[in-house]
Amino acid sequence: ERRWRASQLAEKKTIPAIVRTLDGQTRLEMAIIENAQREDLNPIELATAYAKLKEQFNLTNEEIGKRVGKSAASVVNTMRLLKLPDEAKKAMQEHNLMEGPMRPLISLDREMVLEVLPKMIEGEWSARKVEQYVAENKKKSSVKAVKTNEYLKEEAKLSREYDCDVRIRGRSVTLSAKNDKKFRELLGKLG
Repeated sequence: ERRWRASQLAEKKTIPAIVRTLDGQTRLEMAIIENAQREDLNPIELATAYAKLKEQFNLTNEEIGKRVGKSAASVVNTMRLLKLPDEAKKAMQEHNLMEGPMRPLISLDREMVLEVLPKMIEGEWSARKVEQYVAENKKKSSVKAVKTNEYLKEEAKLSREYDCDVRIRGRSVTLSAKNDKKFRELLGKLG
């Protein structure tokens, strides 16, 4: 179609073409590749086309990249958009959101994506603006939730056992005494 349009603009009467007879699978593969090369595809449609090529024809990311004129990394990054929640994919299509600003949302939980999405649409945010917002507003509760579930009981148990304040962070345990006397008692219990 693009060649035909270019020929029209150049006022050519004929278009050079190669006529091929293809089997059904090859014809389908070529149709998907041609679709993937269309200029008006949104990133979700493009990601879906790449995924079809991968699933239906067992093509590697490198093979897909070669066939559509992109790098394997670009193919992978575009397909990662399919991991977004359905609301985000729909918003990309309805509001013509670009791939770049959406990428930082891929690794976020659904709640955070739904919090950021309206702000992106209203403010036409760049990828950097999305990353900045996420860094500033990411729920710190995820670390606290892990600690709550895993370590709070242990902290309380150790606090009672050693009669001191106990903090567990990662693989560190900190025991804090309230005064010198309590500190010496704590050292005696540990020694």
